[in-house]
Amino acid sequence: ERYSHVFVAGLSMGGVISLLLAGYHPERVAGVITMSTPTRLSRSWLVKLAYPFIKWYYPLNSLDFNNTEVQKEVLRQRRLVDPDATIDFSDPKVVASIKSSARVSVTAINELVRLVEQGRSRLNKVRSPLMIIQSKADKTVLPSCAEELYRLATAASPKTLHWLERSGHVITV
Repeated sequence: ERYSHVFVAGLSMGGVISLLLAGYHPERVAGVITMSTPTRLSRSWLVKLAYPFIKWYYPLNSLDFNNTEVQKEVLRQRRLVDPDATIDFSDPKVVASIKSSARVSVTAINELVRLVEQGRSRLNKVRSPLMIIQSKADKTVLPSCAEELYRLATAASPKTLHWLERSGHVITV
């Protein structure tokens, strides 16, 4: 109760949480900024079906490590931690190790799906000013989510949608 009105901003899932806060407490939220915020997740039906049976999702498993663009990106990511890193992509053991190194809890993905669905269902309750910022090059949250967010936030006023051309998903860096 220290602050009677707040502005909230969030990136990705943080944007969903910001919208939920504005939807549940419209009298206290003076404005919302969402960045790269999903209104739906692809294959969410599959997650709901799989999460009781599958513990981990390995996102790198589906990558083609013979593709030079994939190799460049994996090496770029590794060099964020170790600037002198090298990777022998011709070694099957190295590739297998990389593929198994990144895993995500399917239960956590399911919770994210449920959070996004809840946020989407309350968009019409957001009454505060709303600024939506989205990159056209975002490969994590489809740009159509920003358009859907704008369309479904019927009570938000005023609301604006701002497009970035060259950013990825994390538009704050």
